[in-house]
Amino acid sequence: MRKFFREFKKFITKGNVVDLAVAVIIGAAFNKIVSSLVADIITPLISLATGNVSFAELKIVLREATETVPALTLNYGQFIQYIIDFLVIGLTVFLMVRFYAKFVDSIDFNKNMTEIVQKKFNENKPLNEIEKKWYKKFKKHHPDKAPKTLEEQVEVPVEEPKPVPTETERLLGEILVQLKTLNEDKEVK
Repeated sequence: MRKFFREFKKFITKGNVVDLAVAVIIGAAFNKIVSSLVADIITPLISLATGNVSFAELKIVLREATETVPALTLNYGQFIQYIIDFLVIGLTVFLMVRFYAKFVDSIDFNKNMTEIVQKKFNENKPLNEIEKKWYKKFKKHHPDKAPKTLEEQVEVPVEEPKPVPTETERLLGEILVQLKTLNEDKEVK
């Protein structure tokens, strides 16, 4: 039994399982948003355009109802509703994937351009127009991550801190000060 729980714990704490669980939860919440968008906003607008007909009421009666047999209908309105749901969900997912791809591409582009421009700076080569525009914009938004020109790469010499005198050096310094003071006193008299 312990082995079973160990294996289950190992399985459940894997990154892929946790990511999948998060995706399912977000997907369920996203489904509610899209369903509400379709049912509460898009469908009423379409109904208004088609003469205030509710999709749920759209049907073809194949056989009328009798006292003993219920009516037989093709409820194509609900089918249209599902098609609209599918199209809206598909469009939304497409836009999200497109936005994500552009975001990833911009990160890769900036990384590649940073390397290219830095190499040109290091070799003291001029930048082309695209590189100049990119560098100006990137440096404005990310000054700490932007490539450094040769002038910016030259380090300002740092003053080395003066060494702290040892106890003996300090005492000798005090003795010298006292001797100078004694000599000055003798010269004044």
